[in-house]
Amino acid sequence: MATVTVWLRNRTSGVLSAPVTLTYDVGMTHGQQLTRSNIGPTGPLQPSGPIVTTQDDQVFENLDITGFLDVRHNVTLRNCQIVGDLGQGNAAYTIKHQRNLGRKLTLHNCRVITRSPNTKGLVSWGNGQTDAADSLFLGGTDNVYLKPGTAPASGFAHTFTRCFFGDVQRTPGSHSDCFQIDGGAGGVLLDRCSINSFSLATGEDPTTAQASVNSRASGGLILTYPSGAPEQIDRVQVVNCYFDGGNYTLDTVPPDGPVPTEVVLAGNTFGLHHTYGPIRTGQGQVTRDNTWAVSGVTTTGRAVIAGQPVE
Repeated sequence: MATVTVWLRNRTSGVLSAPVTLTYDVGMTHGQQLTRSNIGPTGPLQPSGPIVTTQDDQVFENLDITGFLDVRHNVTLRNCQIVGDLGQGNAAYTIKHQRNLGRKLTLHNCRVITRSPNTKGLVSWGNGQTDAADSLFLGGTDNVYLKPGTAPASGFAHTFTRCFFGDVQRTPGSHSDCFQIDGGAGGVLLDRCSINSFSLATGEDPTTAQASVNSRASGGLILTYPSGAPEQIDRVQVVNCYFDGGNYTLDTVPPDGPVPTEVVLAGNTFGLHHTYGPIRTGQGQVTRDNTWAVSGVTTTGRAVIAGQPVE
């Protein structure tokens, strides 16, 4: 384990808090890259149609769900696959978790596939919570789109541990990301995840490809604010993750609205397939021990030419 000490500034008074110590796990190699084969569901799955939860504490296991999941209660899915297609009931989202009811969605060893470039994967805003582990989020215009509401008494509203994000489908003129946080102060943690925000054409050289082509994602993880209604983003922690691709691969500076606070980016590893740079951060945000995968050298945030040595 490693620790970093930060001081938090009150948005209204400008007064600094007492020192706050944050702890993160460095037991795994910096941002060790997950693969599609070592997480997600295993074994035979039973076919199922779309699911709308009906009561708290339902548990679904070993299902191959076609259509969508509508989360209205506390619910757990284990060893399941959810495949969303445009036009099947809940067309805009493969997992709809945005009724502001404060319910918790638990996904363990699951695979979420969104086949349409006009559909988002997991969408949650308001006071809902998510605990996802050892799961894959693939396809769609965004793999995950969050606007966290009230923070829980402890921890984070949304936690993703050992999850894989990728295969984002970008429609020309649109903005697509593996993981977007669009305002909200409930807190988000990504721990030991793999964020792959580019898709190479067949036969394309991965050492020279760039992310500016329309068929590729705009970003890996990005913080934004809704137009005209910024709602302060607080408490985003990204630790021991692997990132590659996108414009800025990890972008914690929204184009408008206040700089997000309590942001910690530590122990992450970056590939070379970005357009502008691996990290863009704002004043007061903590970055530590973030390195290039190819060399182990600490990143400076500057862009590099894909395929060239990183010194």
